[in-house]
Amino acid sequence: MEALGKYCGDLQIACGRAKLLVSVLVAGWLLFPVAVVTMFYPTDAIGFQHWMEHDAVPRFYTWHMATVGFFEAAAATFIGLSPAMFLATVLFFRRAKFFVKLWPVPGVLVGVIANGFWWLDTGFFDRPGALAGLASLVLMVICEAICEHLGADFVFGKDNRPSRDEESSWA
Repeated sequence: MEALGKYCGDLQIACGRAKLLVSVLVAGWLLFPVAVVTMFYPTDAIGFQHWMEHDAVPRFYTWHMATVGFFEAAAATFIGLSPAMFLATVLFFRRAKFFVKLWPVPGVLVGVIANGFWWLDTGFFDRPGALAGLASLVLMVICEAICEHLGADFVFGKDNRPSRDEESSWA
């Protein structure tokens, strides 16, 4: 219990120092699973694109449209969102001035809270929906763990993880 209290305290101090970057991280954590699930349902990307352009959303999609939707969703996830999350993580560590693990937060935020709301809203547990939510959660937590590891190496040096107790020695 003491370790959980120390973690929560460190996280609260780091978030207090990072201020606006926390909003950027949370937005990325919420958008990443949506982008991953959109790769499972690529016609949603095409329908969203038509809706954004104020065109009529097609009722039927060709194989070519679905393929384009998949690649658009994959590009948005891996070329757009992942580097943005990495940059936000690096800036978070720069402002925090010490290392705190971030990957458990999106795991709880998306895995428990968002999926719980989804299942409460639909009113039943469905296996395909659970698999889609779990797959996107796992990919998002892995992406955040990679961003966290590389970002901490970038900010603090290779395999150097200063704690809040040691932050005064970090320049």
